[in-house]
Amino acid sequence: MLVRKMQLAAKVEDIEGGLESLASVDAKFLVKDPNYSADMDIFEREIVRDTLSNLQSLTGKKSASLSFGLELRGSGSAGTAPQWSRLLKACGFQENILKSLTIGIVSDGPFVHGETITQSTTNATGRVVIDTANGTTTLYFVDTGGGTWDDSNDITGGTSGATATPSALATAGIEWKPFSDELSQISIGSISNGPFSAGELITGGTSGAKGYVYEETATGASVLKYRIISGVFTSGETVTGSDSGASATTSSTATQVEVPSLSMGLYNDGFLERLKGGRGTVKFTFPVGRPAGMDFEFKGAYVDADDVTELTGISYETTVPPVVLDASLSVNKFAAVLANVEIDVNNTVSPRESVNDSNGILSHRITERKMTGSIDPEMVLKAQQDFYQQLKNNTEVVIDFTVGNTTGNMFRIYVPRAQYNGLSKSDRDGIRVADLTFSCNGSMSPGDDELTLLQL
Repeated sequence: MLVRKMQLAAKVEDIEGGLESLASVDAKFLVKDPNYSADMDIFEREIVRDTLSNLQSLTGKKSASLSFGLELRGSGSAGTAPQWSRLLKACGFQENILKSLTIGIVSDGPFVHGETITQSTTNATGRVVIDTANGTTTLYFVDTGGGTWDDSNDITGGTSGATATPSALATAGIEWKPFSDELSQISIGSISNGPFSAGELITGGTSGAKGYVYEETATGASVLKYRIISGVFTSGETVTGSDSGASATTSSTATQVEVPSLSMGLYNDGFLERLKGGRGTVKFTFPVGRPAGMDFEFKGAYVDADDVTELTGISYETTVPPVVLDASLSVNKFAAVLANVEIDVNNTVSPRESVNDSNGILSHRITERKMTGSIDPEMVLKAQQDFYQQLKNNTEVVIDFTVGNTTGNMFRIYVPRAQYNGLSKSDRDGIRVADLTFSCNGSMSPGDDELTLLQL
């Protein structure tokens, strides 16, 4: 088997841990250094008898790991997510359509990253993406409903009180941000006695499946999002809310929509290694003069390997990754001179153990996230940037930079609350360098905002 002849396939599972069939459409990834390993517990039977010989050991829980690298490159169209987006979602990220408003003067600003904005007259609401001060002519946001956005009515920040008047509205690209909830959804018709209340228990009249409603859902909504408790909702059944008494008839089976599990396979010259119920973690790397990268590590339940021919007819994305140059990088609004940025999501991925499963493991879940990073700016005078004082005073700084300059293949990385937790010094070809490590902090409320990755 040739190491260079490998294909990676990954498909979102409708039901967590439900093995999906893989096809060419699931394998459009240009991967680097893929590695699969079977991780099986071996139970040694320490039997005492009249000999020192061992008896046959027993295989217990069976999981699998799959690691690989990808280049950070876009789809070529700003509003279309690249193929790797499904991998990022299975690492605890949410994918959103990014909108933009061209604005004039910002009064009482800045608009604050994560705050809710509301438009007068239309009552449309959105979530601000990136702090936006006076002089910035583009306001990025994610539409959160309430009305239909237009390009003329004033907008107001719910937290900052900032205001501005827009002159143009556009789809700007894609946003990825951390997300902590594993959600499924079912398609529904009209709602009776609604709305469904956020957090209430829903039960399927035929399937008996149960879940907690994620957000208030009124008539007009086409889907009902929920956190699964047990069972699988089916198409054509009536779901009923325990508190509101609201009910609706489903028109689809359940599917995963947020932080989904994956069925994954590594094809190697006629041999297929697989896992199911997979979730993972990712590290982003931005080395100067090279393409940015993403290093993934997935864990899932083991699936038997098999002799399978390679997939054919794969339509790989053809965009060439941007090189980390001309990044307009700023740290605490200071144009730091550095050679490398790394951001590690640091998810803890834990098995769901079950005596009812033949592997002893149903799937893997993300149980913790401790996002960290590192930068290596040239050391500067205290008057320019006081790294020691920022470390001492628990100061949170903004890290903001852009990679690429072509629409659909340009990325902006925004860390709104980076807190230094380590500082050492080294030299880079004779130049003194500050090796800084940091944690990426979330806000007190609502959280899930310690990193924003935009495709523009």
